[in-house]
Amino acid sequence: MELCLSYCKRVKLPFHQSFLDRFEIDELPELIMYLFANQIHEVISIRPYSAYEEVQEALFTPRGRINFDRYVNRMSCANYHMIDCDYEPFVFDNSLNRIIKYCARLLLSKTRFTATQRILNEIIFMLEDVDDQVCFTQQLQTLRIPSIYSDYEEIIQICHMILENQVYSYQEYEMKNWSLLFPMEYIFEDFIAGYIHEHFSDIFKVEPQKSDLYLHTKPNTFNLQHDILLTNKKTGEQIIVDTKYKPRWNLEKNDSKKGIAQSDMYQMISYAYRRGTNKVLLIYPNTSDKLADDSVFLINKGTKDETIKITAADVPFWSLDGHSSVEENLKVKLRNIFSDEL
Repeated sequence: MELCLSYCKRVKLPFHQSFLDRFEIDELPELIMYLFANQIHEVISIRPYSAYEEVQEALFTPRGRINFDRYVNRMSCANYHMIDCDYEPFVFDNSLNRIIKYCARLLLSKTRFTATQRILNEIIFMLEDVDDQVCFTQQLQTLRIPSIYSDYEEIIQICHMILENQVYSYQEYEMKNWSLLFPMEYIFEDFIAGYIHEHFSDIFKVEPQKSDLYLHTKPNTFNLQHDILLTNKKTGEQIIVDTKYKPRWNLEKNDSKKGIAQSDMYQMISYAYRRGTNKVLLIYPNTSDKLADDSVFLINKGTKDETIKITAADVPFWSLDGHSSVEENLKVKLRNIFSDEL
């Protein structure tokens, strides 16, 4: 994943700016800490939390409710002039904010990333008026959050994960487990575009998300958007590259379509007709370490003795040998594909 995101331009994630290779640590824990800190910071910045907090205190004048049981005990010690009272002031220094501050300090002691440290220090600064206390998960169970502060429910879950030192549990049915989802179709597209630009820009002009054409003009309607448009710098020939983050099934069987969806084929033909090129590449991620053979389709234009060449190819996107193997094998695979098209 780190290799893929290192070539991405459109998809940005926190550790993308944090230079993980400088530290001997795992990437995912640091990413999780960043996301935790960022969500806490966003919530308390927009809606600082104040609540009625019960206070038990001996006062010279009554306030709230007089606790006669404690007061009688105090009178037996000749402290009759002090009145034991229970009252609930509306305060910022409350149990939840003390837990949040304590969790922020826990994360600050673990993270090594400057961006995460900055966010956590801002959280602690915003909670400057809150007492520093050691907190435990049992305290979270007694909290009751008003509906107006419903966004703090997620913060309570985050604090629970921090205090329990876990982000997932299959034993606690009621626990809201944290998940990390990636838009892989965008990441795969962005990765291929970035990789081609990095390693083949001496041959091609690389234009991701090229969208200067319409199927219908006057007025412009039905905009066409290519994932990647390659223009040969010497000949001016253009190649439309479309990435498909999905497997091609049944390749080992007698499937004349080679696992390609009919709608994808229609899409590529319309792209080629409107762009005025006869070269299209459909790129799929590998489903095993052994790449499937390329499939070539020649589509006759009908009115002329010309064909549109659509090549479907699997490229290395993962490997059991690690990302270094993927990077080198991908370069070889793309070089072979482009040599057939030039």
